[in-house]
Amino acid sequence: MVQVQVLPLVGGSAVLTSVAVALENVVPGEFDLLLRQAVKEHEQNDARHADFERDGGNGFRVRLPLGKMPPLAEAEGLKNALVVAQHDLGVALKQKRQGPPRRADIDGLPEAVQHQDMLVKERIHKPNLEQECSSIQAQVSTLVSSFIIDIPARWFESGAMSWPADYHMHTPLCRHASGRPAEYAARAVAVGLTEIGFSDHSPMRRDDFDNWRMRFDQLDEYVESVRRVQKDSTGLTVRLALEIDYLPGHEDWIRELAARHPWDYLIGSVHYVSDSWAVDNPEDIAKWKGRDPYEVWAAYFDRLTEAADSGLFDIIGHADLPKKFRICPKEDCGPLFNRFLESAQKKNVAIELNTAGLRKDCQEIYPSRAFLQLAAQRNIPITFGSDAHAPVEVGSGFVEAVALARSVGYNRYCRFFKRRRTESPL
Repeated sequence: MVQVQVLPLVGGSAVLTSVAVALENVVPGEFDLLLRQAVKEHEQNDARHADFERDGGNGFRVRLPLGKMPPLAEAEGLKNALVVAQHDLGVALKQKRQGPPRRADIDGLPEAVQHQDMLVKERIHKPNLEQECSSIQAQVSTLVSSFIIDIPARWFESGAMSWPADYHMHTPLCRHASGRPAEYAARAVAVGLTEIGFSDHSPMRRDDFDNWRMRFDQLDEYVESVRRVQKDSTGLTVRLALEIDYLPGHEDWIRELAARHPWDYLIGSVHYVSDSWAVDNPEDIAKWKGRDPYEVWAAYFDRLTEAADSGLFDIIGHADLPKKFRICPKEDCGPLFNRFLESAQKKNVAIELNTAGLRKDCQEIYPSRAFLQLAAQRNIPITFGSDAHAPVEVGSGFVEAVALARSVGYNRYCRFFKRRRTESPL
């Protein structure tokens, strides 16, 4: 067994942040992943954040710092929260529950311990606060020092359960992303991913087609930059791919791109509903004015269906992209969705859960729950992608994406190597 013991120790809060997330996400695989991340963080920071010791050779005993203690009333609330979390997690572990997790407060600590920074600041103005804090800490020690969680060591050691691969990320060559590929890889390791794929915007036959993709003469440079990351990464699988815009009449160009390098997968995306209008481009948002949203969505799905029918792609990207600016038809789009999904099913092409929508006006994963339910009914395979345009976005929204996929019935996701697809448990 791996024993995790939470103690009210004075110290840093980085590890507690990870464990706070784990306590709110009671799916065993996610807790396991975050625990392994905490161990890695501990090793990288020379034991400054936690005390780790082997537990009889079967796992780790982890002493996690809570930092400066909160006021006693809030500490009571913290105790209750820990007890509830311990109970929920215990039930989940015993039943091996695979249901969707509760949404995590990934951005910080629970409210009960956020006051540590405030206490430090107030100490400057309240000389007697040191004594008050000591008294509060002694009381809190009694409240939470017995909090222990046990999980099977095999979940910790085997790594059998982990986050899905993040197959959608970009590089500065597309002219609207930042950060070196190595930084994306480092971020992936930091958040606990074991596999990623770079899929930057492919060049068009004409370099002046638009200004948000690499030039054709930069394609080899892009490949080499990903190859360097593949060579330098330890414990992280890195795939080489492209996100290719589908436009009718560009099929020969797409085949030419596909033949130039041994890609692991190709994402087919539709951004343009005409040769001059990319529906997701903020610079073109005025073009929505005076247009019937349903007609725009229909034109988009006509092209998305053609992309699936073409057989040129392994994955279809962000399938309901026109919702980005929250401009949606009043009419039922089910027939549009189903026509596309029929083609995807026929051609055996996957669709991605793209979490970039959570960071846009629509504040929703691409595609929507209604769309994904229809896809699940047809057993359309899925992948996951953050559509990261900066290292900090790698793996962003995966808690929500995994929960969404599971909630509509998915229990597997796709991985690719040299354009051959395999499936892994979700």
